[in-house]
Amino acid sequence: METRMESPKEIQFLKASDVMAKTKLPKTTIYERAARGEFPTPIKMGARASFWPAHEVDRWCRAVIAGATKERLCELVTELHEAR
Repeated sequence: METRMESPKEIQFLKASDVMAKTKLPKTTIYERAARGEFPTPIKMGARASFWPAHEVDRWCRAVIAGATKERLCELVTELHEAR
C-alpha cells in the first residue's frame, strides 16, 4: 500500500493540550492508549518536547467517529507509524 507523503509545509504538530482538546481524552488515557497501540505515539523533538502530527490525530478521530473497533484502531496506528 503506497501512502502519499505530505510536504513539510502541510504538516502541523499538536501539543498534548491540543490533542486533549481535539479528542476530549485526558492526557493519561492518551498515553495509555498509545502504549497499547490504540493511539498514535508522539514524536520526540527534544528532551521535554513531544508532538503529534495533526493529520494522525485527525485520522484517529475520524475512525472513532466511524465506529472503529480497538483492533481497527491498532491497525490504523500501525499504518500511520509506518508512513512516518
